[in-house]
Amino acid sequence: MLWLRADPEAMAELRRRSGLLMAQGIQFMFEPRGFWDVIVAPLADTPEYMAYRNLLKASNVIYDPDPLRALTLAIAYPAPTFRRLSVGVDVGPSRCGMAAMADWVTIEASSGPCKQVPRALRSLIDRVPHVFTSVVLGDGPGWQQVAQGLLNEGIRFTLADERGTSSDPLLPLRLRDRDAKAALSLILTRAPGAFKL
Repeated sequence: MLWLRADPEAMAELRRRSGLLMAQGIQFMFEPRGFWDVIVAPLADTPEYMAYRNLLKASNVIYDPDPLRALTLAIAYPAPTFRRLSVGVDVGPSRCGMAAMADWVTIEASSGPCKQVPRALRSLIDRVPHVFTSVVLGDGPGWQQVAQGLLNEGIRFTLADERGTSSDPLLPLRLRDRDAKAALSLILTRAPGAFKL
């Protein structure tokens, strides 16, 4: 992927996700040399846009002002969207892990305060182009509060037993964050129509 956006919001989004994506074989280039499948175009009326305007006439150019949407459209390319966005939420007493897979690509693996999960999940669902959504909520301590927040955001979910998810040895990625690891395990093993390993 040729990443030509240099605006601060886009660079922050790329920095946040690049390690996770590169661990899955997604490569980023920042200079138009060599070969790339898709180009993430800079915002219009920026110096980068003016510098690369001839290059941006190609058919494999993604332009979207939302940097997460631009990034995920580029990952999905040449498809116009992902078929399935699967999300797992590992619930703890105060911290929750959240992982998301767009088809087979893990695009989110993080943890934070449980009270922030419903809004973060709503943002992810709204910004990542996909056809079907599957959300699995672990039944850890405090799941009722997270469940109510998800319902308030209009997010349907499946409640699942999260025992054993933190120690799943078959995960496709090495994650240091134990809560994020458990959330990814929920997607892979507990989701309806799960990606059975």
